[in-house]
Amino acid sequence: MKVKREFKGVWINRNVWLNTELTIHEKFLLVEIDSLDNESSCFASNDYFAEFMGVDPRSIQRNIKSLIDKGYLERKLVYKPNSKEVEKRLLTVTQNINGKVVTKVSPGVVSEVSPGGDKSVADSNTTYNYTTTTKQISENFELIENIARKLKRTGPEVIAMVPVFVNYCISIEKKHNNNTDLFSHFGYWIEKQTFSSDDAKIEWFIKMFNKVSKQTFIATDEVKKAFEKQLANGFTGEQMKTACKNMYSSDPKNKFHLQSGFVHATPTHLLKDDNVNKYLNQRF
Repeated sequence: MKVKREFKGVWINRNVWLNTELTIHEKFLLVEIDSLDNESSCFASNDYFAEFMGVDPRSIQRNIKSLIDKGYLERKLVYKPNSKEVEKRLLTVTQNINGKVVTKVSPGVVSEVSPGGDKSVADSNTTYNYTTTTKQISENFELIENIARKLKRTGPEVIAMVPVFVNYCISIEKKHNNNTDLFSHFGYWIEKQTFSSDDAKIEWFIKMFNKVSKQTFIATDEVKKAFEKQLANGFTGEQMKTACKNMYSSDPKNKFHLQSGFVHATPTHLLKDDNVNKYLNQRF
């Protein structure tokens, strides 16, 4: 079937082109999806985009996931009647890039709807949310403790792998029937992983910090040591992320960082002494 498009021209809107949050490939892909995003959303496949852009389908998969995480796309999976088999995937641009009135969705949300349902409303029982899913696993202390004991690892080491697992599930569009299925899959998955790389954990932290701060910090030896110390203190990656967001809050009560232009809001500062605990419990 030939894909129909609402052709808007061979140019890229300034709202996309000047967007520093997006990579060049994400910009091209977002514009192509927007071109195909008509009243019934864009249903083109990864293979179509890969052929159109001359890249590998896995690259398209990663870019779509990134655009969803950043809140520029909403993805809905429509299943065949009385089946878990996906009939089609719908992609909808959620930010105003061409003067369209659109709804901004929470980053990382993937909706799944059954045929005949209202495609404008996410099914609350099947919404796959990065933050919620990561929290569900990380706060299942019995699960974390059992896995840590079995693999002879610490709780923080196991928890540090949770975001990697959740991103993996989203990337392959994995659907879990319930929490038991989710926890079981995590336990099976983590047994196949290697913990040799502390670099993977610090890489996640720096990537998260730079996304929140919109800066380009690097993992210095000082930052690595401070990060490992906070993990040893029992802080989870999700807690550090919350602390980081609070440190960068634009609330007027956050006077110190607002008045200094956030110049002191660095990874070293967050990880220093008891600052993670301080910002984690900051209430604005």
